[in-house]
Amino acid sequence: MIKKVKKVSDSAVEDNKYQVFPGDLNDKGTLFGGRAMEVFDWVAGYVAMKHSNLMCVTKSNFIEFAAPSYEWEVLTFKASVNHVWRSSMEIGVKAFAENLKTGEVRHVISGYSVLVTVDPNDKKPIPVGVDLELSTADEIRRYHEADLRKKFWSGMRRKRP
Repeated sequence: MIKKVKKVSDSAVEDNKYQVFPGDLNDKGTLFGGRAMEVFDWVAGYVAMKHSNLMCVTKSNFIEFAAPSYEWEVLTFKASVNHVWRSSMEIGVKAFAENLKTGEVRHVISGYSVLVTVDPNDKKPIPVGVDLELSTADEIRRYHEADLRKKFWSGMRRKRP
């Protein structure tokens, strides 16, 4: 069987938009973290499925909230595949908030999502089947950093009581 290969750019998302509405706000007047996580997870899942052409489910997310988002701001999510392993992929995600009144753009979210490719019938892991072609120095750096994160998290799982 010949394995397929895709460039990072083949499945990357550069401009997934989400506008913050009044119903998305917490009592502090900022975007609920859970809503931000929902969109983050959706974007990562889309990128993983676009890369693999298979059903994918989230195994884990690491999300850092760099700044709050406010009512009527528009979030722009950018995401791409950082690494492909046997049956999983790491997707890097960033979001920027744009204030439509002032034009100010701020970095508000960064993180990583690990998604697993699964059989649509029994939902068990299956091989991704599509390798990743790295074209830039940033893509190569993100690829190696993803391996370090995987080793770190694997070591943390082994340390559990």
